[in-house]
Amino acid sequence: MKINLLYQGAFAERAAQKQKNFDPLAMAGQKITGTLKGKAFELTISDELVYMQNELEQLLLKDIHVQNADPNDIFSYRPKDQWLIFSQYLFDAGFFDEMSNGEMNEIESLLQQITDGLDSLTELGIDFYSRVKKPLDSYEAQLELISSTKALKMFSETFLDGEVKAGFDALIEQYWNHNEKKVRNYRSVEERFYEARAKLNLSSVSLSAKQAQMVRITNQLGKTHVSEESLNQLWERYSTLFEQLATEKDRSFIFQLVKEELLGFGTQNVTAKDKDAAKQWISDRVSETFNRTQTYWDKLFEFQSHAVVEI
Repeated sequence: MKINLLYQGAFAERAAQKQKNFDPLAMAGQKITGTLKGKAFELTISDELVYMQNELEQLLLKDIHVQNADPNDIFSYRPKDQWLIFSQYLFDAGFFDEMSNGEMNEIESLLQQITDGLDSLTELGIDFYSRVKKPLDSYEAQLELISSTKALKMFSETFLDGEVKAGFDALIEQYWNHNEKKVRNYRSVEERFYEARAKLNLSSVSLSAKQAQMVRITNQLGKTHVSEESLNQLWERYSTLFEQLATEKDRSFIFQLVKEELLGFGTQNVTAKDKDAAKQWISDRVSETFNRTQTYWDKLFEFQSHAVVEI
C-alpha cells in the first residue's frame, strides 16, 4: 500500500474526486449570489480561500511525523490518526463505492473510535480526530493495544473477504508492530512523576490521613516495574477474554473480567492494607477507557448482527 499523505478520510476523498475537474484558481474573484431565509446574498470567492487548499497540502506534507516517518512502518506517517491508514486502504480497494455517505461515515467513525486510544499516545503533530482528553496511563494503553487489535480483526471478519481482507489483515499486523513497541515501554507523565517522587523522603511533610494514604499508594505504584514475561501473560489473558466476546451472551461479564485483570495487574505490588483503595483509585482513572472500548465493541456487534440478517 502506498500512503496518500493528503488523504483526509473517505468522505473528503469522495468529494474531491467528484470535483477533480474543478479548477479553484479560476474561481478567484467571482461572485456567488442566492437567497437565504428570504434574503438575497452575494459572496465573493477570495484569493485566500482559493489558496487555502494549497496551504493545507503543504501543512500536511510538513507534519513532524511525516518528516520523521520510517518508510518500513506505514503507521509512523499517521500515528495520531491511524484510522486514516485503514480508511485509505478500504477506499482504494473500492470498499466504500456502493455505500451512502451516511454508511461510509459510520464505518469511518468506528475505525476512528477503535484507534483513538493508541493514537492519543503520540504527542505533537496533526490530529484530525481525537476524543481522548486525558492522557492514558500504562495499564490503559496495554488494554487498548489488545482491545483495538482484536476489534480490528473482528471488523475484518465482519465486513471483508478475499484479497481485500488479506490486505487489511496485513495492515492489522503492521498496526500491532507499530503500537506494541510504543506501549511496552510507555508510562504517562503522571506515572513518571510518581516514580520520581517515590524516591524522595517525605516523612517531614504534614499530610492528612487521606492524603498520606494517597501518597503511599501512588508511591507504591511508582515503584512498580513489571517483567516482560508478566506483561506478555497479561496480554495473553486479555486476548483470550476479548476473543470470548464473540460467544458470550453477557458481554458485560467479560468486560468485568477484563477490568479485574487490569486492577489485579496494576496493584500487584501494593500492600494488602492499601490494595482495595488502590484498586478503586485505578478503577476511577480507567472508567473513560472502559467506556470507550465497550462503545466500539458494542458498535461492532451491532454491525455484525445486521450483516448476519442481510445474509
